[in-house]
Amino acid sequence: MMELKKKPRALKNIALHAFNRGDYSLAGSLLERGIKLSPEVHELYTGLSWCLFHQGHYDQCARVLEKLLALNPKNLDAWFNLVWLKENDGDLSGALKSLQTAQVHFPNQDA
Repeated sequence: MMELKKKPRALKNIALHAFNRGDYSLAGSLLERGIKLSPEVHELYTGLSWCLFHQGHYDQCARVLEKLLALNPKNLDAWFNLVWLKENDGDLSGALKSLQTAQVHFPNQDA
């Protein structure tokens, strides 16, 4: 376990196995631990957002995507996922704002 504390990407790999088995709660817990150890590792946020999504925690999923995009605004998939979550939550102004922000980072991308 000490080795995992030094390598948050190892936590990501173990979390991936849990995710693939459908154990989204365990996978999410492992990814949260990895984020605490290395908050700069973008892939951990992506994985956590998928865990939360599969558990139906859409508000938390959106917050994780917002954190991810603050670290890495060039993640087009995260922008689309955030817009989708906001739109489906009925937050049309939030969805539009996120879409407009994404277009700043991807001016040549069709919406």
